[in-house]
Amino acid sequence: MKKLPVEVRLIGHKNKYYQIEFPNVAVPVEVNEELYKKMLESPVFKFIASNGRASIGKRHKTIKSRKQKRLYSS
Repeated sequence: MKKLPVEVRLIGHKNKYYQIEFPNVAVPVEVNEELYKKMLESPVFKFIASNGRASIGKRHKTIKSRKQKRLYSS
């Protein structure tokens, strides 16, 4: 069985979809806003920043870097 939570990374926002990077998946997965919000609150997924630290999620609502701010301002 895989280790939970699954560490995923938000790459960006394109049109009405969020692009999420999953481990061992070569292309980003696009999800709609409703599913993205459910993923943020789910204990199954842990959103991490590119430096490996937790960046967003149930307990981590602050956006720390300018790059991440640009992703959310779209």
